[in-house]
Amino acid sequence: IDILLQQKITTAAIFTNSDHLQTACAQAASFFNLPAKDWRTCYQAKNKHAMRQHLQQKNIASTWYCALNTPEALQKISPPFPCVVKPQQGVASMNVKLCETPAQLEGFCLDFWQNMPGQALIIEEFIQGSSFTLETLGDGENIIALGGFDVEISQPPYFIEKNAHWIDNITSEHRVAAFEQIKAFGVNLGSCHSEFILTEQGSKLVEINYRSIGGNKEFLLNELANFDLFMQIIKLHLGEKLPNNLAIKGQAAAYYYTAKQAGELIKQPEDFEQHHPNFIKLENLRKMGSTIELSHSDRDRLSILTAYAKDKTPKNASSLKETIETLTNSLTWEIC
Repeated sequence: IDILLQQKITTAAIFTNSDHLQTACAQAASFFNLPAKDWRTCYQAKNKHAMRQHLQQKNIASTWYCALNTPEALQKISPPFPCVVKPQQGVASMNVKLCETPAQLEGFCLDFWQNMPGQALIIEEFIQGSSFTLETLGDGENIIALGGFDVEISQPPYFIEKNAHWIDNITSEHRVAAFEQIKAFGVNLGSCHSEFILTEQGSKLVEINYRSIGGNKEFLLNELANFDLFMQIIKLHLGEKLPNNLAIKGQAAAYYYTAKQAGELIKQPEDFEQHHPNFIKLENLRKMGSTIELSHSDRDRLSILTAYAKDKTPKNASSLKETIETLTNSLTWEIC
């Protein structure tokens, strides 16, 4: 706000795709009477303690949780086991772990606080089920669901995304329920990427990212969309209303290849991109010879393979999946 006032800049919109800047940008946009997200909703989406509180206040399906930032507070709680512990404002699955016993939980928390004293942790009941996302767009009044990804996560104790497949069906029971939860939470402007677990009791919200999806999946969606996804997001922040008939149809997938050990990266496949019969691209994220230090999170990625097929016929979809699986079996990385 200060910089815009000092520079006498006439502002048309204030927008960010950063998790960390959503609240500040919402406040700045509101100050200048521009289209703005509710800054409280931005804060509640980013802060996992505030998110759980808000879910309970709105009677949205949630789970047992506790927030704490000292060893003394840890001694006073009796969480259900197994439980998941994570930073209150974490990203990319950093410092997230499943703990089976009180000793594992205490060890994790003490190690975390030794490196980051006073930083709040959230302890949550472990939710059993399959992971999926919901991607939405809103103009401040109306909001639409575009679809979502079915996501495969690594086996606990860590939660690392392995692959994701685009599902354009927005009428399935669990995604309809997820959409209602997002609307009840207060999401209504711009892009939003939300993560859920499908349990026996229904869809349970795990995380809200009040911005577009990442991990190169946003570029896949832009290729499949019948509109320019990125320009549309900007237009919503400029105050334009949602057009009719926005859709993202077709097949798309992202596969993430992560390091299994620390050391020096001595072998990896070369980057490639092909367009026929379907689009497939492999992008390496590390240079040969680089030193790998494991974080047990999405930041351990070595390479990303993305693919899409606009033709949704079963034969083409099957061909795309088979091609990805064949490629995956032929790709090798070596760390020593």
